[in-house]
Amino acid sequence: MHKKYLMGVDIGTTGSKAGIFNLEGKLFASGYYEYPCSYPKPLWVEQDLTLVIDSAMAAIKDAVVKSGIDSSEIYSVAFSAQRSCTIFLDASGNLIRPMISWMDNRPVKEVGEINRALGEKEFVQKTGFKNSTTSRLYPAQNGRR
Repeated sequence: MHKKYLMGVDIGTTGSKAGIFNLEGKLFASGYYEYPCSYPKPLWVEQDLTLVIDSAMAAIKDAVVKSGIDSSEIYSVAFSAQRSCTIFLDASGNLIRPMISWMDNRPVKEVGEINRALGEKEFVQKTGFKNSTTSRLYPAQNGRR
């Protein structure tokens, strides 16, 4: 009878990690690979998506190899990823520029335009977040900032 295992994969801001667990939550093995952010201009934060994906795949492979289990015994894989990033693809699905990180702060002008058009209060009422370049970091609490 095959044992059942679970895998968790976290594609984070500075690295990808993967872990294999039994159903009781015991960690059997893990893998981790770091990758950098680049800062091509003030307020800009970008990453090499190919490096991010390759690092995640390497972390997954390391965890499986280190665990010594047959990968067919992994019954479920859960992923978490770094906030909201922007990835630009061409019509064929090919990457056309570096990924824009969730930490990027370049759309300051657009945040101002939205605030003038909609108003900060209405934006919070509609989204539950303060309107900012990284608005997901500032959840509204009962409509307050």
